[in-house]
Amino acid sequence: MRFLSVYQTCVRTAVSQALAYRFDFFLSLAITFAGSLGLPLVALLIYGAGAGFPGWSFHEVLMIQ
Repeated sequence: MRFLSVYQTCVRTAVSQALAYRFDFFLSLAITFAGSLGLPLVALLIYGAGAGFPGWSFHEVLMIQ
């Protein structure tokens, strides 16, 4: 249980540190969100157009991303 308390304290500290510069926090959040959605959409566009990566299925490409 002591580990959980230390972990919670570290997470709280990291979040409060990130929120100290709110614009930077929201900008990095938006970039992370766009990257998380962007890469799978690129794979979907490639495989949707009938192209692909030789030897790779769509689901394998998604797993790597």
